[in-house]
Amino acid sequence: MASSMTLRVTTPAGKKPIRKLPSNIEIGAGTTVEEAKRIIARHTGMGDYHRIAIMDTTTKSIIKDRLSILAQNPGVQSTGDIAVKDLGPQVSWRTVYVVEYAGPIFLSLLLAYPLRAYVYP
Repeated sequence: MASSMTLRVTTPAGKKPIRKLPSNIEIGAGTTVEEAKRIIARHTGMGDYHRIAIMDTTTKSIIKDRLSILAQNPGVQSTGDIAVKDLGPQVSWRTVYVVEYAGPIFLSLLLAYPLRAYVYP
């Protein structure tokens, strides 16, 4: 296997193109999917690499294993192409947890305090 590999980068058909997306990227032999996402995010100017999905162009499926070696993926190895999709802003699980559990507590306090005079005369 070569020490580096050039991949052609495209956008999936029917999707909005990503601004400043390079046509080719150079990756090493041991570059993981997560590292490739970081490289693409750096080139495109995206702040968060988690909003990028790398797709196999032959199967048209997202490569979900972020620790797998990108050059060893059969579809990427045979064609030398990847498709890059913008997933949009991503919310961390901690934010979801806080909003899910603290939100109802604050909402009930917000509603209960003004109604206190009517409930307990």
